[in-house]
Amino acid sequence: MRIAFITTTFENTTNGPAKFARLLYDYSIANSKEVIFFTEDTKSSNKNVIKVHIPNWIDKPGIGFIYRSFKYFLAVRKMTSIEIVVSNNTMYNFLFNLLSNKKCVGFINDNEHFIRKKEITYASVRSTIFSFFEKFNLERNEITILNSKFLKEEIERISKKEYNLKILYKGIQTGEILDLTKHENDKILNILFVKTNYNAGGLNTLLRAVKDLENIHLNIVTSKNILNEPMMSLLNGVNYSYQLHHKLSQKEVFLLMKKSHLVCVPSFFEALGVVNMEAMLHSCAVISTNVGGIPEVLDEGRAGIMIEPNDFETLEKEIRNIHKNRDDRKVMIKYGHEFVQKFSINNTTANFFKIIND
Repeated sequence: MRIAFITTTFENTTNGPAKFARLLYDYSIANSKEVIFFTEDTKSSNKNVIKVHIPNWIDKPGIGFIYRSFKYFLAVRKMTSIEIVVSNNTMYNFLFNLLSNKKCVGFINDNEHFIRKKEITYASVRSTIFSFFEKFNLERNEITILNSKFLKEEIERISKKEYNLKILYKGIQTGEILDLTKHENDKILNILFVKTNYNAGGLNTLLRAVKDLENIHLNIVTSKNILNEPMMSLLNGVNYSYQLHHKLSQKEVFLLMKKSHLVCVPSFFEALGVVNMEAMLHSCAVISTNVGGIPEVLDEGRAGIMIEPNDFETLEKEIRNIHKNRDDRKVMIKYGHEFVQKFSINNTTANFFKIIND
């Protein structure tokens, strides 16, 4: 059974869906699965990856999605042997559900477009349009895959309809050995923030929490757009060292994690929170928030510390406690490292093929 997997991001693995696509690609090659990846985010095509050419100008607001939908539809249609179309973002199933008889499977990775915005802005109008396409496909997909129990319950609550929804946690490549030795050298606490969308990730909350701290080093991996944000003023006159990183590869992010004591992404919303999984795998303590699918990843607070969003005062206290109480930190890290093994990509990919073949 030949599968077309549509993913707009692939080599630039900065978000959960792109990471999943890369891991699925590796698994498919290793296990001789007939999955063809269609993406604009690759340098060239090969027998398993088809480059879909999207010109740079197409990223103009309001044009990109419609243009991309047609380009991906036409690219997949050329390959007549495809039996199942899987879209990493279910919106790209629109033309397949409308014009083809192929089995369609779509991923919904968050509930952003299901929540109706009250204000009238460009973002709210855009979200309303995307909501239409998501719901259109949700009603027509043979299967829609969600990445957390939280997201499934939210969509069922908002839509008040029954769909063929399946939960598939975004897996990670396990195999990293627990390393507690780096925590012996913690005079300077190395803190890591990783999130392209720094507003959703609560970077402002983190910067306010650490503003008066000393003996820390803060690595921030995010979009270069942060340089134009007012929150950058929170870095003026601080008594700790920091470094900004943009467009790091997954390997480079993991190297930072291996050197970090704490990964802190105090998100306002996360459907799942893959970065917290990766942090636990790389023997880091985790502080995040009690929102979305994060409690599922942190085993309801047993594998990491959870605070309320935007509570920078509590976050400051928790960071101080993490730094001061090394033994407690190690206990939490050891538990988190064991717990995160359940999210192994081998389990996830096996479940993925089981879901689409049912």
